[in-house]
Amino acid sequence: MASVSFVGFQENVEIPEGFQRLEISETLHSSKSKDELFSLLSDPHKLTLWMGSVEKFDSRPGGKLRFTNGKQATCTSFQLGKSVSFISDEFGNFTAEVVKTNDGNSIQISFAILTDEGEFKSKEIIELIEKLKENL
Repeated sequence: MASVSFVGFQENVEIPEGFQRLEISETLHSSKSKDELFSLLSDPHKLTLWMGSVEKFDSRPGGKLRFTNGKQATCTSFQLGKSVSFISDEFGNFTAEVVKTNDGNSIQISFAILTDEGEFKSKEIIELIEKLKENL
């Protein structure tokens, strides 16, 4: 039997009965520099502050973001100082970009996941975003 590997969302995905596509996006404004903001998305010590205890992060596409609890995510794209994206069973497709705004800098963050636990996953993701906000 072939091994199935989920690599992301496609435009015309048929959603199984009982599941929903949950998408949460937000723009987080900060007075921190772009480099400081990007470190919150790419430095294992800074990721630990809001995403969970990170053991290691290999930023190459296909590289792993490994958590100390054994869970992991796969890096799907990485542009130094600008953007990062991961895919994981825990939080689905995660993308974040650091952008310059009129009043400082911001992080545009997005989570998208196919789940049968919409309310539970929504709460988990919102908690992650709130923890990130605390570090801005």
